[in-house]
Amino acid sequence: MTSEGDARSDRPRFALTMTVRNNAATIGRSLESLRPEIDGDGELAVVDAASTDGTVAEIERFRSGFDRVRYLSQPCNRGQGRNLAVRLTTAPVVATQLDADNVYTPGVVRDALRAAGTTDRDPAIIVVGRDDANPSSTRFFVWPRAVLERVGGFPETQHAEELGLVLRAFRSGVRFERRLVPTVAEDLHAREPTHGAYAKPWRRGRTTIRAARKFALLGFSYGEFVRYLTMTRRSAPRYLAGVVLAALGYTIFVASGRSDSFLRGGTGETAEDIAAVLANPDWPRRR
Repeated sequence: MTSEGDARSDRPRFALTMTVRNNAATIGRSLESLRPEIDGDGELAVVDAASTDGTVAEIERFRSGFDRVRYLSQPCNRGQGRNLAVRLTTAPVVATQLDADNVYTPGVVRDALRAAGTTDRDPAIIVVGRDDANPSSTRFFVWPRAVLERVGGFPETQHAEELGLVLRAFRSGVRFERRLVPTVAEDLHAREPTHGAYAKPWRRGRTTIRAARKFALLGFSYGEFVRYLTMTRRSAPRYLAGVVLAALGYTIFVASGRSDSFLRGGTGETAEDIAAVLANPDWPRRR
């Protein structure tokens, strides 16, 4: 089933995009937290990946009488859904990786959107919550649409689609601006806190080394991984620890014959998952 909001006669200045599946328990609160962010000159696009719960009903309830919301419901994976959401919008500035499990801090999304440029030479913005319990699940990106179009959008895969886009952006010469704020959002999804979020910088070695080896398998050079750490860092001690521990992870990766068996150690993705991502013909290869 496909449903789309009425076309607007005036082009909005910025767009928020969200890809969801079976988020009925949280999406209502998440969308309400975004309503003030799009008031006046924004739009919101939601792609539902064929939910089997009440997600669509929650979207319909939110958009009733609110013509700034467009949505599409069809089977798709995460990367496909993110690209579909962007294509539903028309604004020259686009926020991606907004999550239906998050209740966003007032003003945090809109402030980043207002700061964004509109040309393909303007930087993309990444917004990171310094005090968020799981910052990797609350951070989001703001892109000039021209930049997204130039780099080709997200790889249309279920796994590591964000990392694929970032790597494409790195290799296309995209600049990134980091905005560190106290909190981006409250994460409503019941999950165990990550080791990286709570451990002291030098006590998260195993997690960081495993992450570095995973990035190496995905095609990031060590320098590109350090650049990613620079974008996502929350403090100088964490950043320095990450740089040193990542060097060890990359060394182990090379010394192990580039084996991916370590992925079975609890990263949430198996070796087969990553192999499927790398099999995508659009996946960025190291030059």
